[in-house]
Amino acid sequence: MSAHRLTPMELADHPALGVLMVIRQGLHVAHLALCAAHPDLLEKDFNPAVDPHAAAASAYAMALMSQIRALEETIQSYRMTLERIGRSEDLEEDDDDDEEEEPFRSRCW
Repeated sequence: MSAHRLTPMELADHPALGVLMVIRQGLHVAHLALCAAHPDLLEKDFNPAVDPHAAAASAYAMALMSQIRALEETIQSYRMTLERIGRSEDLEEDDDDDEEEEPFRSRCW
């Protein structure tokens, strides 16, 4: 889980990121809770044949953890896409600014 904190500017530009960060935190807590409830999943020698009832519950927990990872990756990909879009927009704005400031620079320098 990323330690990146949102800035007010990021939230102003992309308000959905605030909600997505809350969801990511919830997913992280859900993952921890599943690990705590099913410590057998953390064991390398986990044998589902020993206790079929526990194995069924653990199988659901594993499926949930897989979905949690997939959703976390999707959220991260979305955020990275927004960052790329923001950088390209910033570059376009910088190019526009240079064109507008060029006469000013030529007169002042």
